[in-house]
Amino acid sequence: MIRIWNVRSGEDVHTLAWKKERLDHVAVSPDGLSALVGSSTDGAIRLWDFSRPERYRRFEPLMEEAQRRLTKDGGDAEALKTLGEYYAFRDINDWAADLLERARKGGAQISPPTLARCYWKLSEGNAVGEADKKRCRSLAAAEFQKEIDRVKNLPPSASSGARLNREQESMSLNLCLRAVQAPPL
Repeated sequence: MIRIWNVRSGEDVHTLAWKKERLDHVAVSPDGLSALVGSSTDGAIRLWDFSRPERYRRFEPLMEEAQRRLTKDGGDAEALKTLGEYYAFRDINDWAADLLERARKGGAQISPPTLARCYWKLSEGNAVGEADKKRCRSLAAAEFQKEIDRVKNLPPSASSGARLNREQESMSLNLCLRAVQAPPL
């Protein structure tokens, strides 16, 4: 068991249970929102994301509103977008991709990286055939390319920090694009 404490208040922030035989390694991110934990007994490694419960709570009222709006108008693009983002967050990528595509067709602004991630994850699933895997990888690549083009066409910034962030974002997106275009292992 791991306990994470707020040093200032003395409050027990998180208590985590490890179901494997032995937990040997813990690395907490600098922001305290995640930890990488592992066991040398069986080689298992897990990423614990401490921000997920708060993100679930933020989705609750948004989901209620989206469901209310869809009851009145089944094609409400913003409501479909909310549902799509929720399912993407939950890693239910087939539903997420479908809802996000429907929302985009309805005029909602959809994050290309979010949709790319959904398609990429779908291409790695065992439930789809080779043709569908290729199709999903191609759709993911197209979404990554949209975001690369958007970042490239942003107006120049006087701030060196903004330029550095843009360069890092561009490099990250290009790495994702190359990875999704590479033949699956």
